[in-house]
Amino acid sequence: MADIESIRRSIKETLDEEERVREEAYRSSRDLIKICRDRISTLVQGGKIDEDELLKDAEEIIQGVRDGRISRYPFIEDSLTELAEAILLSRMVRGIEMPIPEEVGLTERAYSLGACDAIGELRRIALNRLLNNDPDGALMSYERMKDLFSLVEGLIYPSGMIQLKRKQDAARASLDRTLGEITVALSGMRARR
Repeated sequence: MADIESIRRSIKETLDEEERVREEAYRSSRDLIKICRDRISTLVQGGKIDEDELLKDAEEIIQGVRDGRISRYPFIEDSLTELAEAILLSRMVRGIEMPIPEEVGLTERAYSLGACDAIGELRRIALNRLLNNDPDGALMSYERMKDLFSLVEGLIYPSGMIQLKRKQDAARASLDRTLGEITVALSGMRARR
């Protein structure tokens, strides 16, 4: 039987290592969230992003999730959700096919949550296009919002498992408001003609 000091030392070494990994993962997660938010802002303002570069920035976290070292930390899902949002928004803005979650190293959870968030960003793009007298561009953004919503619409799971319902409701509200605003803007343009 081992003495108490040996057991305590073993426990401390294990927990110290876990704390080190957790702190490193937390810093990486926060950095990735900042990078993704910057890229999302660029897309909303009409710019382009390099998806490969973004995935390279996320490589450490994606690998940590794959090998199971950091997958249990809730903040990791937050950063992967931001990554999903940025990638899906980029694909929707460019009008190209959405990737499957595995293709870009995302969990299905993060992918579905990110899809809901991307709908809100597409709304911002649609409104910007309306402000710039581009109703066709606004309608295109709205159609892409609908495409993304069709992806998450039928996903029904308990909130204790995944916080998807609230985001689905927000996405649905974004769709409804955007359609209303586009309709009003188009009616106003027709009336002026």
